[in-house]
Amino acid sequence: MQYPMVVGLVGLGIGLSSVTYADKVAYPSFEYKDWQIVCDNTRTCRAAGYSAEEASNRVSILLTRKAGVGQDVSVKVKFSDISDDGSTINEPHIITLNINNHSYGVIGKVISTEDRAHSLNKTQTDALTKALKGTSTITFIGEGKEWVLSGNGAAATLLKMDDIQGRVGTPSALIKKGAKSEDSVLPALAQPVIHQQPIPKEEPKLWQSKIDWNILKKELLRDKTFEDDDRCELLTEKDTNLGKFEPHVVAVLSHKRLLVSGLCWRAAYNEGYGYWIIQQQQPYKPQLITTMADVTLEGDFKKNNTIDSFMKGRGLSDCISRMSWVWDGENFVKTYDGNSGMCRMITLGGAWDLPSYIAKVQ
Repeated sequence: MQYPMVVGLVGLGIGLSSVTYADKVAYPSFEYKDWQIVCDNTRTCRAAGYSAEEASNRVSILLTRKAGVGQDVSVKVKFSDISDDGSTINEPHIITLNINNHSYGVIGKVISTEDRAHSLNKTQTDALTKALKGTSTITFIGEGKEWVLSGNGAAATLLKMDDIQGRVGTPSALIKKGAKSEDSVLPALAQPVIHQQPIPKEEPKLWQSKIDWNILKKELLRDKTFEDDDRCELLTEKDTNLGKFEPHVVAVLSHKRLLVSGLCWRAAYNEGYGYWIIQQQQPYKPQLITTMADVTLEGDFKKNNTIDSFMKGRGLSDCISRMSWVWDGENFVKTYDGNSGMCRMITLGGAWDLPSYIAKVQ
């Protein structure tokens, strides 16, 4: 099972045999050398750059730009707080931005201890984005330490951002500026609104013995909606050392349906549970939600009526991916899909939040 940096394109739709448009669309992403970009379904784009992989002092920056005319770039900076041996690194209180040995002053202090990100002011942001177009040396210096930001891949990544947002050739472009009218700049798209509903309170365990699980497994094996990243290996796996597909009823749903789940795969750092909506009576007509869920504990599920996926990129968990689905009264609808950026030992849990799909839950 491969780790998906931009994950989960199969989800649940309105009809029992359909999937939502939002779940099927792959929103733009691009990775080149030490830089990457992920754009979400509102056309907001986030570009992350890192130190070279072999750097001992590691730093990452995040450039965020919303779609539409008149939208500026915001920049955050984050310094590694973990060493190669896993011990904690304390960063200096005062850090300056330097470009080609010219100081652009002290960067902003950390506002949130959870986020741990520093901000740049407009002068620093303008100087930085201009420097990323070429071969400038960009460093951060504090208390005798120096962090070097890699420019390898920056221009190509930021050009991709301009292209996705329709800015190439306009005055607002980051890389290829021109006199083209700003009318070509694409507008922001509305964030979907999901009205979350409570799950019916009927006891699911009463249905456990009423389902013919052998028949259901045969229907799951005939399911043609499975794609490469959504396979349920343990449906057919004979090696029990990897675990068993032992499905159970998680919740009783509206319209005479049930939510069922079972372990689908297990790998070095992660395991994935499958979730399906089925009819209470045969034929069960299973509708796949995901095979990437990370928990199947009924108690955890009942707390928020949410199906979640949390996957490590590697054992250190310095890079992760996440997905979430909530119940809207008819189906489980995706509300988030994203990752934390490259595996570059910036911080445990990953450096940034790079969503490819977002929705507002009410």
